[in-house]
Amino acid sequence: MKSKKTIIICALVTILILGGVISGVSLLFNHPLRIEKPTFIYIDRDDTADSVYVKLQRDLNATHLTGFKMLARLKKYDQQIHSGAYRFDASINTLTLFRRLSSGHQTPVKVVIPSVRTLSRLARSLDRQLMPDSTEFARLVGDSAFCASLGFSLETMPALFIPNTYEAYWNTDAEAFIQRMKKEYERFWTQERKDKAQACGLTPVEVSTPVSYTHLRAHET
Repeated sequence: MKSKKTIIICALVTILILGGVISGVSLLFNHPLRIEKPTFIYIDRDDTADSVYVKLQRDLNATHLTGFKMLARLKKYDQQIHSGAYRFDASINTLTLFRRLSSGHQTPVKVVIPSVRTLSRLARSLDRQLMPDSTEFARLVGDSAFCASLGFSLETMPALFIPNTYEAYWNTDAEAFIQRMKKEYERFWTQERKDKAQACGLTPVEVSTPVSYTHLRAHET
């Protein structure tokens, strides 16, 4: 029969071992990343777990991914990769990083609709700001049936895109984004603005150049 002293020693050793294991696990999952300033990481629709690891190391300076990879294997992250733009700051740790990416809790990005005269230039501009490429936008704005469904023609379609800065999710598909612009167009063209445009001798579609928008807004001040 073990002595009381032996039992106490065994208990202390067990506690020390468990404490070391818990501390090690805590360090793995709570290890802070070496981010110097808020940084975006962009997960594309064709990314794999391995390509995500590369982006974490490259863009977030994540030199210790052991904890992240353990969680990824446990939670089968390779089967549920969510595309999107994710913004992280210096306070982020491994566990929070994994939770954000695996849940698809992304950050909206600012999308600037520039003052361009052709839809092809607009498509190229959106290509640089959102996940869909320029061909996806160009295909839709060049489809007369799609334009007609929004109340525009191929010729008047540029008027739909009112120059401004908007917030959107980076992985928004091309059609959803254009539908969003339709809502922004309707929100912008209140009856009061329509009346002011008419007073300037313009229809909403004709107010599709920077000069016209400036002229209209000047009447609002």
